[in-house]
Amino acid sequence: MHSKSIGIMITTVKVRKQVLIENLERLVKFIPTPFTIYIYNDAGPQLYDEIKSVIPKSKMNEITLQCFNDFGEINKDPVGCGGGRHFLFEQMKEKFDIIISLDDDMLIHEGWFEAIIKGMEDHPNHSIFTGMVTDSRGRVQIAGSRMRFIGSTLKRRANQTVKGMYTVTEWGPLGCLVICRNALKKEVIIPKLFVREDSAFFLICKSLGINETIVCNNAVAVHKANNVASSNLRQAEKLQEAKEYYKKHYGLDM
Repeated sequence: MHSKSIGIMITTVKVRKQVLIENLERLVKFIPTPFTIYIYNDAGPQLYDEIKSVIPKSKMNEITLQCFNDFGEINKDPVGCGGGRHFLFEQMKEKFDIIISLDDDMLIHEGWFEAIIKGMEDHPNHSIFTGMVTDSRGRVQIAGSRMRFIGSTLKRRANQTVKGMYTVTEWGPLGCLVICRNALKKEVIIPKLFVREDSAFFLICKSLGINETIVCNNAVAVHKANNVASSNLRQAEKLQEAKEYYKKHYGLDM
């Protein structure tokens, strides 16, 4: 087994606690090596004490849990999934050799971690990896994404068919993405957007020539969608802010 340091970043809100716990239980069960979990609890009340029991007690302290913004000590107002990821990535990128970015409702299967590590070993010149995301019935939702510029518009389409052990594509997404090597350099950032930070991160990586993503087709995770009204990110004013960001920085329509 490899000897790289591993950090896992997840953004959430307290009302999504139950699916987050299921996520953490899978990580503890299926990742057979030491790692640290960083959670950003977006403008929510105390969460750490409610989830820490998932992490097993160990004399070796092999699994560590860090929970930020439990009492709004960083941001009093919600910053969205993008704002949380921005904060966590800045905290983590110079501390770990591998960063795993997951949505709070992304549940890895047994073997997911090993398949990702094998992909990294087989593709030593790549810095971004992902797996195959299915729904609860096993139907493929996304296995990497194709990104296409049509005039001033960036179009994104999910790959839903896979062949062989690996597929080379243009992007992840951040809800199930493994970041390493050149993608952990200081100049690589996740923009501080409330929403649609994923494509903004892609554009930064593309400008550095590191966006090409390896899809490890044996690394399977289930997206257990847990839509909660009070955590809905699709707010009109936040979408408008993201639209203005893309227009200002890239001249793009989203």
